[in-house]
Amino acid sequence: MAEKTGNFIHPNYLWDENLHVPFLIYAKGITDTAPQTVTNPTTVMDVAPTVAKLAGIEPSETWIGNNMFDGITKPVFIYTRAMNLHSGILDGNRKFFFNHVTGKNYYFDLGNDPLEEHNLIDTFDKKQLRNLIKFINYKNFEINRKTAHWKILSEADQASNPKR
Repeated sequence: MAEKTGNFIHPNYLWDENLHVPFLIYAKGITDTAPQTVTNPTTVMDVAPTVAKLAGIEPSETWIGNNMFDGITKPVFIYTRAMNLHSGILDGNRKFFFNHVTGKNYYFDLGNDPLEEHNLIDTFDKKQLRNLIKFINYKNFEINRKTAHWKILSEADQASNPKR
């Protein structure tokens, strides 16, 4: 990390150097007998469905993520809620994200620019840009809504089952 100026804390940015984090799952008798490497984009939201599936449990339909081993390559919603509040979409070699505080937009072709040195946002169609930002804001709303729902359920569970 720290290829980009000021980038010393992992969750502050959506640069590829922040997003590419090694992740290992070991389940005796499952992953050790048939090791796999996942190359499709994944997020932290994919951890629960993946672990559930490995345990033989069907993931809940209310969960946002996917089983990492299913090979789903659809665009991935990326975000950070740390210091810089960025949200975006990673779709194969194309990555778009924006800073919610400054309003600055970023668009990179990772196949031709893996170090993200050339922001191509000026080549982006303005109407497509507005629609993409609306979609990303909707995804933020959806995640926040589900998080609030989980918190309410957790608080209700704690209220009905007080610790003794």
